[in-house]
Amino acid sequence: MKVKHAKCITECKKCIIQCKKCCESHKNKAKMKECIKCCKCCIILCKAMCEMCKCDPDGAMCKKLAKLCAACCKKCMTHCAKHKDDKVCKACHVACKKCHTVCLKCC
Repeated sequence: MKVKHAKCITECKKCIIQCKKCCESHKNKAKMKECIKCCKCCIILCKAMCEMCKCDPDGAMCKKLAKLCAACCKKCMTHCAKHKDDKVCKACHVACKKCHTVCLKCC
């Protein structure tokens, strides 16, 4: 496996962990509904990205999924950035930003 794919898997796993924490921490807060929705999408796409990097890392579908994953992470980090005072959102923002960057390089 190429280094870029290994990094992608690592950052996607970190993103999954932080997005799960964000969802759990804010599940009962109505103002966080959109943020939670973005985090759930990130979790789904990051899991798929991890599997795709293992299965067919140099394939066209992996590249397309990496772009989609990066776009989702960008949306998620944008929503989490709106909640600057929340430590969980701040950590999620950082993880999504790293994942976004690495997924773009994976394309």
